[in-house]
Amino acid sequence: MLLCWGGINYEERTQLISESLQDLVDALEKKSLDKAFEVWSCTDSLIVVLCWALVLAGRWALLYLEMAEDGAVDPLNYSLAFHELGFFISSGVVIITCFWQVRTSHAMTLIVNSWVEPFLSNKVSCDHLRCEWRAVSGLFRKTSRTFQLCCAMIGFTSVLLILCVLYDFREGHALLALPTIALGLCLPGVLLVHASTTTACKRLPSLVMLWEPSEDSNERDYIDLALFVSMSECGFFIWDTCLTLGL
Repeated sequence: MLLCWGGINYEERTQLISESLQDLVDALEKKSLDKAFEVWSCTDSLIVVLCWALVLAGRWALLYLEMAEDGAVDPLNYSLAFHELGFFISSGVVIITCFWQVRTSHAMTLIVNSWVEPFLSNKVSCDHLRCEWRAVSGLFRKTSRTFQLCCAMIGFTSVLLILCVLYDFREGHALLALPTIALGLCLPGVLLVHASTTTACKRLPSLVMLWEPSEDSNERDYIDLALFVSMSECGFFIWDTCLTLGL
């Protein structure tokens, strides 16, 4: 049902995701974090390519070993090649989806870290931080609403991969199931990255409350700022650590 709904609204959701990602990039450029984001994105893309190459290499190696044991090694077996082409495409789609999810979460983490930076440099202005957080929380709310179906589908795909692995074990293809297991481990990893971003946001009110104001500052302003951050943070939700562990 979710797959059909996503297909019917594919163009609309793609446009919404594109706008959300562009809003994140614009926010990073305003904060002069675009270079750091590019470096982080390059690192993520390199990890993604290596993981995909290892999964495919492991799949072909294990498949060759299984066929060699059966004495059915045929380099011109087009039906087998066509079957493995499906795994090549499907695994690529899953890996690319994971990359975009992690990339989005890392962008949000950079924005959160930039908001915390005045506390580290001891240049705290409650009014300025309130205005900054109002813009950040609105941006995060839009992003979380955009990607909530993506997170749900990642969890749904994880369950399907587990069922597929159990079926492969039942049919006696335990070795061939290993690359699928490796691919399936990437999905909870993505949800864990989202959970870390959500946790970082939830800890911001406690950071404000633990901050010791200077002599010329009013402690009531920090209490109001902590309450403001706590109440506005309830408006967006990426993923939760408890849900990831439960999955």
